[in-house]
Amino acid sequence: MLQKNEIINQRYKVESVIGEGGMSTVYAVYDTTLDKRWAMKETLDIFPDKDKKDIIDQFHREAKMLAGLSHPNLPKVIDFFSENQRHYLVEELIEGQPSSDLLEKSQAFDEFRVLSWALQICDLLDFLHNNNIIYRDLKPGNIMVDKNDKIFLVDFGIARFFQGGKSKDTVIIGTPGFASPEHYGRGETDRKSDIFSLGATLHYMVTGKDPADKPFHFDIPFSINPQVSIQTGAIIMKCVEMDPSRRYQTAAEVKEAISSMAIPALKKGTRMLQPAATANANGVEYYHNSSDLLGMTTQFLSYLSIFPLSMGVSGVAAFFLSLFNPILGLGGGIISFPLLCMEFWKRLDKVYGEQDIVIETGRNGVSYKSRKIHVNSNWLEIQRIVVIKNPNAIFGKKIKEVQVSTRAGEFVFDQGFNDFNRLIDMLVTNSGLAMAIDSTDKTVYSK
Repeated sequence: MLQKNEIINQRYKVESVIGEGGMSTVYAVYDTTLDKRWAMKETLDIFPDKDKKDIIDQFHREAKMLAGLSHPNLPKVIDFFSENQRHYLVEELIEGQPSSDLLEKSQAFDEFRVLSWALQICDLLDFLHNNNIIYRDLKPGNIMVDKNDKIFLVDFGIARFFQGGKSKDTVIIGTPGFASPEHYGRGETDRKSDIFSLGATLHYMVTGKDPADKPFHFDIPFSINPQVSIQTGAIIMKCVEMDPSRRYQTAAEVKEAISSMAIPALKKGTRMLQPAATANANGVEYYHNSSDLLGMTTQFLSYLSIFPLSMGVSGVAAFFLSLFNPILGLGGGIISFPLLCMEFWKRLDKVYGEQDIVIETGRNGVSYKSRKIHVNSNWLEIQRIVVIKNPNAIFGKKIKEVQVSTRAGEFVFDQGFNDFNRLIDMLVTNSGLAMAIDSTDKTVYSK
């Protein structure tokens, strides 16, 4: 580590340390040539010998490119050089705090504030990507916030030019929890890798849950912070998809989703549902198709009719048998009555049993159980929910049925379920879906 008042490159006088990491240290320095104060990042030369030359060459190429870039959310690069096997990048000194420091004080940020930052980050990422630069280390610690709530991305030490055509990166570098799967050799990092890191960062900001504690595992935001809106949660979960093809493909797409979905919903006051008061201690709720009064009445009368029906049929049988032999008729009636009751009972039980459905919702997912189908699905595996409406209903049911598509299978349920509207809200909310279509005959929710 450099000492206070030490002169570097015969020009920069070290004033103080303003940030430290495993591979680098950032100093506030005084430029004796230009009479200015800058931030100077010192990167240690600790790369593997086989990768060292490529990385150093890349460092110089990127520094030259960054020095020529200009964006409101990007600190201006002033100089770069190497000295004593260390590499230095000198850039504009931002008067502010890392969002990670602010997060430690507040545990979770206001959603409006996070979205305003996200829009700025999307603008900058879009600018960088259009210049073929992949940031690769987006996280709260690299997001500086000034007194006007303007953000700046700092620490471009592992940014790289995107060339395409590689099966994976030359060297694995990134921050656990925020780095995409591609950072770990599952492919070449590209703009979609930055999208993943953006999603992980936003998830951390609205929930306060550090993704480094359990990398690649992101709970639906509202399950941690019930105040997070449906739309913001859906955007975040799409960003952190493990499969890059399932994420937003550009930062501009993320910005559009935030501008058209999340912010308007917040302005309308749309918030997630509070945890259900009816849930048990484990957070599990059960929904049965038992609240349909007409259906319940029909079922009750059907079972009640077994006895007179059996008695009637056995009586007819006993009558005809008694024509041949009175004793035979009496015995036939006595024997046939319980047999008929049992047979009618089994047939009705099969009919109504196949209609008996239980939907169980919990913290991790949903379970749909019937005699014909059994689907267990994680919330993130729900891809689409279609609510089929009954447009001609005046006094009757306005919703005909609900179709749920998951990776584990599909299932359908109707108005016969208890707390029907609550069940729909629970499925849409927990799965992080957003409304895609709303017409007179159906409403579609998707990612």
